[in-house]
Amino acid sequence: MSAAPASAITALAVCRPVCPPELMALPRWVVWRREARVEGDKPTKMPYQINGVRAKANDASTWTTFDAAAAAYESVGWEGMGFQFGSLGDGFVGGDLDDCFGDEYLKPWAVEIIAKCATYAEISPSGNGVKFIAYGSLSADQIAAMSGKKTGKRFCVDAKGNVVRADDPTKDGAIEIYQHGRFFTVTGNRFDGAPLTLADCTQPVRELFDRLVQSRKRLDVSSKPPAVSSTSIAHVSGYARLDRCKKYLAAIHAVSGHGGDSDTYQACCETQRFGLSPTEAWEAMVWFNDNRCSPPWDHYDLDRKLNDAIEEVAGNGTFGSHLTKDRTTPSI
Repeated sequence: MSAAPASAITALAVCRPVCPPELMALPRWVVWRREARVEGDKPTKMPYQINGVRAKANDASTWTTFDAAAAAYESVGWEGMGFQFGSLGDGFVGGDLDDCFGDEYLKPWAVEIIAKCATYAEISPSGNGVKFIAYGSLSADQIAAMSGKKTGKRFCVDAKGNVVRADDPTKDGAIEIYQHGRFFTVTGNRFDGAPLTLADCTQPVRELFDRLVQSRKRLDVSSKPPAVSSTSIAHVSGYARLDRCKKYLAAIHAVSGHGGDSDTYQACCETQRFGLSPTEAWEAMVWFNDNRCSPPWDHYDLDRKLNDAIEEVAGNGTFGSHLTKDRTTPSI
């Protein structure tokens, strides 16, 4: 498979995309546009129903057919169409290779992935990435390795495809792997040489996931351990730590409007101050999201914030500033 020159990548015209018939036949389609979740936040791709109400990744009643989504897309107000992966075990898996183009061609670490996952692949809306969709699934152990955060996992990588921290100057791109609980934008801008059908990529995707997880473990071993409170938490049970963390988060101001993005990210960092495991941290942040954020974040956005926060704390040993100026280090 050749690596298409980046110069050949152009924005998709407003017309219905051509994509695998297997996907077009399923009623899992939405439309999307870029917008800030709340005023002052960074714009993101938000999925919508064709009636203008936001779609949900866990609610099939908010999706529609390909033809209905395409007709809405061809009208005014939408930037594109998207495909919902559905529930765990539905049989689809996808990969998102961010910033995978160099000056002219696909970067070597991305070439290897696309070659091994010989399925439908297309250029992302930005023109800087490639997404692929395939039949397949992750193993039960790999799903557990997602740290209980439900939808998938993101890995920042260097030029050799090895996992690095998000703030590492050698970062060359990112690899995301998903199989449920989110949507992929669909441009129809097929990657050069990619088939117009879906292949079963269970084996190559599982091998890729395992390689990235092992690379991440080596990074964690070599990274500086996070700073901890002078008060030992070794004697405190996981349940007690989680309960104390929730009480701490309950005491802070409600998160909304301008500044909500940074405050939610800082709340994710606070979960690490309490020594929570990734699974416990996710539970705490779902509670925080449901009770202190107005409106609540999409779980995909929340997952990415928590993942980035855990990486930052593990990488440099700091937790950032507290959520309020008069807040002191929590008693744990």
